[in-house]
Amino acid sequence: MAKEPRPIDVSNIPELLRLAEEVHKSQEARVLKRQEEQLAVIMPVQQPPRRRRRTGIITRDDPFYRMIGSGKSRIPGGISGRKYEFFKEAFGAKE
Repeated sequence: MAKEPRPIDVSNIPELLRLAEEVHKSQEARVLKRQEEQLAVIMPVQQPPRRRRRTGIITRDDPFYRMIGSGKSRIPGGISGRKYEFFKEAFGAKE
């Protein structure tokens, strides 16, 4: 199992900071060399994808739209006591 790399703050090391910003911007890894010897690899950090918020799940023409706010309808047993009647009405089912 690979160990998590230890972070190094490069805020006060201008040359390394410039290189890190370049790698981040280009999204391409770079190999650090000393003459012909490869010493290290600097690679961009993969950012987690942003989760898009779903919109328009319930629209005004959705049968469930009419049920919004009906929880305070003062019906004995509440909505849950008559949910099947409300579903029939919402979907236009006939008895």
